[in-house]
Amino acid sequence: MFQALRTRKRLSILVLLSLLAISIYVVSTYLIIGPGLPPAEIMKEWYLPDRASDNEEDLSLFPAISEYSAAGRYSNSTIMCVWYFEKESSFLEGEQKLSEYLKESGQVEIVEVNITNELNKVINDRGKNWQPTNGPRVFDVTKYQGTKTSGYFIVYKTPFLEKSEDYFIAYYGTKDTNNFTTKKNDLLYLIARSYYLGEGNVTSLDIENSENRKSSPLSSLKDFIGWYYCPIAI
Repeated sequence: MFQALRTRKRLSILVLLSLLAISIYVVSTYLIIGPGLPPAEIMKEWYLPDRASDNEEDLSLFPAISEYSAAGRYSNSTIMCVWYFEKESSFLEGEQKLSEYLKESGQVEIVEVNITNELNKVINDRGKNWQPTNGPRVFDVTKYQGTKTSGYFIVYKTPFLEKSEDYFIAYYGTKDTNNFTTKKNDLLYLIARSYYLGEGNVTSLDIENSENRKSSPLSSLKDFIGWYYCPIAI
């Protein structure tokens, strides 16, 4: 009898320890603990609000600029793509690659958007206690008009913690390029639904300076070093 009680007690302790281990894993993986953030595999979903469906195929509309990326569909034509970067260096490289593609494949310009009305609507829909951001409601974005999609690119720089190197490039677009101007309000509302900025800033792609970075002496030095150490095939 005592042996059975000991066995049950041991099993109970093992079950409790297992539950504790699972709880620690879930909390450390899916929640922000102290100064930490969830892993990149989860962070890439941060700026994607509830969507009709996931559609990774829409990422193929643009070059692969980050291993952490996600996309969603919000209607037959409205799409959203997000690229997440853990380091500033990888973000700058991805921004440059994307900027070069956009300039070659369509029309690009920096425009100012005002999402005040759209944010107010989102707040009313979600409840007065919900506040989306400390960030501005008027800011610059990159307007892109291509043959397959048109929309707005937004850059979120270190939006969570001042000392954390987290960068996002988000694209809010439509595949109905013939009626792009009629989709503006829908896209601004989608921006408002996903908008969040606790720290850092929100801005457009740095289209012009991306070309300057490419031609800078430091970039030339990196290219030279890469060539110098490149193994020669025999």
